[in-house]
Amino acid sequence: LTQELLPMDPIWDELHKKKPWGRYPADDLIRTVMRNYKTQTSRTNCKVLELGCGAGANLSSCVNEDFQVYGVDGSFHAREKAKSFLKPKQNKTLELHVSTFENLQYQQQ
Repeated sequence: LTQELLPMDPIWDELHKKKPWGRYPADDLIRTVMRNYKTQTSRTNCKVLELGCGAGANLSSCVNEDFQVYGVDGSFHAREKAKSFLKPKQNKTLELHVSTFENLQYQQQ
């Protein structure tokens, strides 16, 4: 694996490799996001960054609601599951990275 793809915690990475996690988003997250953005007719400029995105459960609802989506996890296997599970919509951003949280490549906007 390249340096970018090395898991931050090999034990956590092994758990993601073996377990079928990441299909159902948290109800509280969906309620909070939609409460704040339900009247937003175009979410083209709305960006969501999830730290510790795992296999993409929480990001799935954001993708379906037309947000620009970014996810970071320390597990290579979690990122691979998320890539196969999440399907970006046309003209929407879906970026998934393996990284430690100290080395994020995102700027606050």
